[in-house]
Amino acid sequence: MASVLDSLIFSFHLRQYFVTCLRALFRELMILRGCFAVTDSATSSSYRYRTQLLIRGKSAMKILNKSGDSTLP
Repeated sequence: MASVLDSLIFSFHLRQYFVTCLRALFRELMILRGCFAVTDSATSSSYRYRTQLLIRGKSAMKILNKSGDSTLP
């Protein structure tokens, strides 16, 4: 009984890992699509939004580094 339960748990975790990998791959493909498909207005605006967030994050890190705040790793 324990081996059956162990195999069910293992197959569940394996399936969950596989789904997570597929989601990550799909997300990366959509990001690449956003990088190269600039003619699509929805995609390009989404890419611009992600780029703005990245720029804001970098500038916030610079401000934190200058102020000497060591709360971030």
